[in-house]
Amino acid sequence: MEKAAKHGSREDGNQLKKEGKMKKITFVLLVIAVPVFLVISGGLSPFIAESAETGIKPCQVSIPAIENIFLGKESISLAPYFEISNPNNFPVTLNELRYSIYLKDCLCDGKSLPLNYFIPAKGKIMVSSAFAVTWVNLSMWIWQTQGKSMGVAIKEILPTWKGLNGKLFNPKMKKLWAQIPKKHPLFAVNGEIDILGPKGQTTTFDYSTTWSLSERYGIAR
Repeated sequence: MEKAAKHGSREDGNQLKKEGKMKKITFVLLVIAVPVFLVISGGLSPFIAESAETGIKPCQVSIPAIENIFLGKESISLAPYFEISNPNNFPVTLNELRYSIYLKDCLCDGKSLPLNYFIPAKGKIMVSSAFAVTWVNLSMWIWQTQGKSMGVAIKEILPTWKGLNGKLFNPKMKKLWAQIPKKHPLFAVNGEIDILGPKGQTTTFDYSTTWSLSERYGIAR
């Protein structure tokens, strides 16, 4: 009986030792598994966020409308409307719009517009500006860049001036003015836009577009 009791106590002791080892093993595995899970689960989110940040598609810039806001003999004023579209699935901010406007090869206007305008995802906004064109500047551009006399340069800009809805500035050219067919000239625009992404990163995109005066734009007369 004593031997049996001793044998039983040894078995109980061995069982307790085994259970203690199992608890230690289980505890160690839990301690190791928890940080591994944290590393895996914590490392995925930044990766997904970064891939979304670096995938900003360029915003499109177009000029759907233009107005004559002033018509005179010496100058005219034009107001182009810039439409900026956001093709991304997240909102962006238009920090700055820069543009240069050319009539044929003559630089008519250039501006930098600090805006800070919000553009919703898949949305668009409209930005307007204004600039003046004078027949003197158009004539001097031909005189300076092509070496032609001012008299010749003035005659050459008459079709352009009439196409811009400008008024005849020299009554002596009335007959020549009447013979000129009215045709709206083509403007070319190029520039850059600074776009602020959802995480504060700024990306600069180039753009270029063209437009011309047209009756469907509701030109002021």
